[in-house]
Amino acid sequence: MVDYEFYVNCYLGSAIPEKTFSGVAAQAQAYLNRLKGCCRVESSGAEAENMALCAMAEAIGYFDAAQNGQGGLRYASVGTVSVSGKGIYS
Repeated sequence: MVDYEFYVNCYLGSAIPEKTFSGVAAQAQAYLNRLKGCCRVESSGAEAENMALCAMAEAIGYFDAAQNGQGGLRYASVGTVSVSGKGIYS
């Protein structure tokens, strides 16, 4: 399973705090295992799979936050317009 150090240093993730990472990473791993059981899943190696797991973990976190009525947006800027919010784990 992917660890938090890989998430922060290789994937360059920042949306998931360390204290909740293992839970969403486990959910992502379980989902990938289900996909491998019913679909042909080709991998380009362990690093590619870990990158996919990090992306899936963030998606799970955003979905859970939306289901619980939390805002998923922390900060966004387009040109001179910017908005900020709580983030998914605030």
